Amino acid sequence: MGSRTVRVKNFRDARSVVAEAITGLTAHDPEAVARSAMTVNAAFESGAAEHSLTAHGRWSTTVTVHGEPVLLAIIKKRW
Repeated sequence: MGSRTVRVKNFRDARSVVAEAITGLTAHDPEAVARSAMTVNAAFESGAAEHSLTAHGRWSTTVTVHGEPVLLAIIKKRW
């Protein structure tokens, strides 16, 4: 999220980190983040996020908080 990096072992853990980030952002701008949260949830529920990660090694979205974009990304790397 933004400039913060979190290492995880699997996709399920990555989804949890994204959910935690969305929850934290919601505290700052509930109305704006709620719209983005629905989109992020749909990407995970439909499998689109996992497909993007598998096919391209990356999934990302931008969440607007107080009019400023915050990048959320999952990047597949070997650690």
